[in-house]
Amino acid sequence: MVAVRVQPDTIVDGLHVEHWRLTDNHTASATALTSFGLSMRSVGDEYIALDATGPGYGFPDEALRGAAVDSVYARARREAVGKLPHGLEVLTITRTVSAFGPGLRQVTQSRTDRMSDIQQINLPAAVFAIPAGYTRVAAPTLPALPAPR
Repeated sequence: MVAVRVQPDTIVDGLHVEHWRLTDNHTASATALTSFGLSMRSVGDEYIALDATGPGYGFPDEALRGAAVDSVYARARREAVGKLPHGLEVLTITRTVSAFGPGLRQVTQSRTDRMSDIQQINLPAAVFAIPAGYTRVAAPTLPALPAPR
């Protein structure tokens, strides 16, 4: 996976954003019910507002992304995503082309995520208070999965 800054910057919903492109080319093999190869090319355009933060900022924790947490691919992904600036992703456009096994047809997926009507407000602390009769507990953790071979 590679992260590259795309120029020029632009404006999305009145916010100055940097345009970054994440390109992911990789192959993998899977052995669930049958053995097949998977090749994937994904290109995502990320429009990040540097002067805004909040829900939707950043990418999911790599520990939550599946069994390949410590794989070569996961390390390359962390490195690429680490190049992106801190800010709010107000627009993401991704196109992925996957091919499963030799001779099988390709699958193309497109996805657009857009945040709009963004407002930053201060919520009163009472909103986050634990209601009477409830107890705060730690979130459950997933067991570590073995790295793919």
